[in-house]
Amino acid sequence: MLRRLTRALFRTATRQPVRTVAGLHLRTEPLEDRSVPAASFVSNEVLVQFQAGAGDAGLAAARNAVGGQLAEDLTDGTTAGPLELLTLPAGESVDAAVQSLQMLPTVRYAEPNWVLSDQSVAAPSDPFYSAGSLWGMEGPATSPANQYGSNAAAAWASGSVGSQGVYVGVIDEGIDYRHPDLYQNIWINRGEIPSFVNVPALDLNHDGQLSFRELNDPGDAGRLATDGHIHDINGNGYIDAGDLLSNLASVIRDLFN
Repeated sequence: MLRRLTRALFRTATRQPVRTVAGLHLRTEPLEDRSVPAASFVSNEVLVQFQAGAGDAGLAAARNAVGGQLAEDLTDGTTAGPLELLTLPAGESVDAAVQSLQMLPTVRYAEPNWVLSDQSVAAPSDPFYSAGSLWGMEGPATSPANQYGSNAAAAWASGSVGSQGVYVGVIDEGIDYRHPDLYQNIWINRGEIPSFVNVPALDLNHDGQLSFRELNDPGDAGRLATDGHIHDINGNGYIDAGDLLSNLASVIRDLFN
């Protein structure tokens, strides 16, 4: 039985159909790539968190153990003991230094000086953009270059994603307020919100305004109907400007009928 199972697994791994009981066929499919990018750190630095009782002699002994030099004292009121950034000699392995330091009784923990990166900002996944068809998004220093473009590509590359405090007026043919990429960014005029909408109850960031990002936030899910009389009338799975207009019309109709 074990020999038969092993042979079946081997044949499956080579993507050959395997006949089993009841005439079933098994075939493996390639998994999607879920690899995690390797974390990076500064090649000649380590962070050392010392024990609360570590004195000057203990700190000096730890530095000498790895040949390190004090680059910066990071100790503040939030650390239980001295926290130091050490610079290692040229060619010294960070991993080896961390292991040596963690064996010392005066050291609470040691770790590489990790490089923090933000991967939340990326170029749009719009296939027209990736194919180079949206020339208006480019700028004079992008590739392809467009001296008359909005230079949005350069802004995205620098990590800028804009601000909800900036309002853009569209003077062309309008905007699709139901579009998945746009509906949360449609501006709501605070002066045109009906009085029956409890804005403070729905204003999650307490800035005195109301946005579609807040109306679609899970934090407002239980309050939309009771405090805002807002429903997903068009049934697309989220609240957009069309829902507000339809809700306003239905509420007004209910009030005067």
